[in-house]
Amino acid sequence: MKKIKLIPVTLIFLFLAGCTAAVVGGAAGGIATYKYVSGSLEVIYGYPYEEVWKATEKAVKSLKFIVESSSHDALEGEVHCKSATGRKISIKVKNEGENVTKVYIKVGIFGDLDFSLKIKEEIDRFLKTKR
Repeated sequence: MKKIKLIPVTLIFLFLAGCTAAVVGGAAGGIATYKYVSGSLEVIYGYPYEEVWKATEKAVKSLKFIVESSSHDALEGEVHCKSATGRKISIKVKNEGENVTKVYIKVGIFGDLDFSLKIKEEIDRFLKTKR
């Protein structure tokens, strides 16, 4: 019986060992997970799509990025912008269902994990002030 209990724990460990991943959040329902793959930070939020989109717009404005293009509809949105030093940033927001929204953040051609995490933290900040 102990072997059966170890299998789920082992599978979870193997899944998380394959990429940089974390789980953050609280009882308010704003649980988020993220992983960094091929230069893109993928974040899954437990918030409605419109709330995440608005928080993304506020984060871009707060970080004083220069917006080159921005568009969204009821299912997905995308912002292309530049930092003050000219680094290209792409942020995609996708509606994955009720209270599930995915955000993809890519900085430059090859990605930048630290810079992407700063953008994520700014989106998180605006989501937390919403509740």
